[in-house]
Formats: sequence, C-alpha cells, structure tokens
Amino acid sequence: MGEWLVYYVHNELNYYLDLADHKEIKDPKKLFDRLKDGCEWEFPFAFE
Repeated sequence: MGEWLVYYVHNELNYYLDLADHKEIKDPKKLFDRLKDGCEWEFPFAFE
C-alpha cells in the first residue's frame, strides 16, 4: 500500500516530520500525538 510522507509547511519551507502508513491516517488524533511526541522538541512551531 505504501506510506505517507508527513510534513509541515512553515514560512514557505517544508519540514518533513515522519512517515505514516495508511492505517495511521485513519486515526488523525493518534497520528498527531505520535508526531508531537517525536518531533515537537525539534519543530515546536508545528504543534502550536
């Protein structure tokens, strides 16, 4: 099936956060929490 490349656009730049499979996309809250736990320290502006 493949994976999704999850990124955040900030000040016209793309910040690549992680990969997610199709099952994860079906539960956006769970995916957001996983991304926040793993990426917030490096990209805090993506989770404001």
